[in-house]
Amino acid sequence: MLVLLQSISDGERDEEHPNLIRGSVYALPYKSDLLKALEKGREVKEEESIEKIHQFLARVTPILDAIYEMYTRMNAELSYKA
Repeated sequence: MLVLLQSISDGERDEEHPNLIRGSVYALPYKSDLLKALEKGREVKEEESIEKIHQFLARVTPILDAIYEMYTRMNAELSYKA
């Protein structure tokens, strides 16, 4: 999910299908649908949604990196199996 949000934040597009999100998103195959879902159904400018995604990534990425580093140092299992 983090990679998907990062690609949206960076503005990467699939040139053959410019409105399709890269990756397999079954329930929300279009970028506009995903952004609307992230905004809880409210109509918000795409630029505002992308800025919020960018801010979220700026906060969460260092946290996830620290967790990954901690697991690596502890030689802990990184894959979750339900």
